[in-house]
Amino acid sequence: MGGTAAISDAVQAELTSLGITVTRVAGDARADTAIEVAKIRGADSAADVARVTLVAGEDPDAWAGGFAAAAHSAMFDAPIVLGREGGLPGVTTAWLEGPADADQTFAQAPTDPQGIRLTCVVDPDVCRTARDVLDLPPIADDLALAGECPGFDTARLSGDGSTIVYLATQGCPHHSGGTTAVGVVGVDLATGEATRVGFGSPGAAQHLADVSHDGTVAAVTVVLDPQTGEEVGVIADLADGSLTHLPATAGMGFGDGHQVLADGGDIAVTAQACDAGACPTLHDWRAETTRTVPTDLCDAIHEATTTGASNCYTALAVDEAATTVVAHGEELGTDGQPTGRLLIARTTVATGDVDIAAHVAAEPAHCRLVMVTDDTATALIRCGTTTSLLDLAHGTATDLGEGEGTAITPSGDRVVLTVEAARVIDPGGEVLAEGPAGSRGLAITDDGATALIAVDGGLDLLDVPTAPSG
Repeated sequence: MGGTAAISDAVQAELTSLGITVTRVAGDARADTAIEVAKIRGADSAADVARVTLVAGEDPDAWAGGFAAAAHSAMFDAPIVLGREGGLPGVTTAWLEGPADADQTFAQAPTDPQGIRLTCVVDPDVCRTARDVLDLPPIADDLALAGECPGFDTARLSGDGSTIVYLATQGCPHHSGGTTAVGVVGVDLATGEATRVGFGSPGAAQHLADVSHDGTVAAVTVVLDPQTGEEVGVIADLADGSLTHLPATAGMGFGDGHQVLADGGDIAVTAQACDAGACPTLHDWRAETTRTVPTDLCDAIHEATTTGASNCYTALAVDEAATTVVAHGEELGTDGQPTGRLLIARTTVATGDVDIAAHVAAEPAHCRLVMVTDDTATALIRCGTTTSLLDLAHGTATDLGEGEGTAITPSGDRVVLTVEAARVIDPGGEVLAEGPAGSRGLAITDDGATALIAVDGGLDLLDVPTAPSG
């Protein structure tokens, strides 16, 4: 592969003398050779593929990016083409643009919008140029609104993989928990179109709690009074731009929850402050009706502690059918600090029946519920710096090791975990995909094929193969 400057005629002749059939694939320069290789693989232009890998072609250490891209290219059948400092070689641009009369271009969305990928191992400006050529939406760190910064620390990827949703924050740079969010933004990954719903109030949005399966509905916690911590649940309808405030009778249960929406986003679960008689409430915010779950989960958790004290409702989860609500409580010691015993309570909405599973951490630490599988049989939990899967029927835990677990697929076959980089693993701990160093895992599609990660101040999508990467 390459011209005689890369592989001499003498080497070719020696290989031929050994009885090996040799075909030289070469162009006038490195970028040309890369295009010739793509053509041999059946891609006369980007119109013939769903995925492309763009790497630096002229840097002194360009070989490193090439080696890193090779496995990705082979796994996802993504031809490697070359960029250069300041832009794209003409031959690369021409290949990306494709023939003028092509029936389907790379930038047209297939049935599955996640089928389109441009993976960049180049300077971000060169990547932006390539995305422009392909008419792809901008990379996420370019999606800030005028005078605002994107808050990516709690960004979400919709379950169907069609939409990224994040908070728009007032003032730059953004830092987690210290900036006022003024709206929620949804970006359609197929078209690049961004929809913004402003909050219209001075309340500081602390957390993007959940996003509906199709990315059209977002649930957000807004602190109305920073002094008292009074919260209200806000539902942003990204389809019609409307905003719905749920009743602020007390602290709402969005908190750190990742699964507060059900029934396609039409139902939201909240909870009152952890006082006697406090029960979760299901809000049909479109119909403006509410239904109280006939169980005081907080009291049930208190009764299951060995100390008689706990922190409740810092996380809630509801299954998609809105038939089961799950809450957690940390057992507290006499000093008011967590003992490391986490209690997960499940209640059936129709009957109020409750069952409780307990997990004891190796040492005292803050523990919390992160997410549950759709059948509510398994909970993803964190205690200190350790992530585990808890079987809620039997109370047994599978330790996934050190790392910040942030998401699990509805079936429980994929977990998003951050150690020194974002990872997607299976329940046995096998690494299926890994992001670059310093990246943080945020979310994953329902089918487990794509994860959303935060990296270098922006967002990226991480492809997840069906088999372990190693």
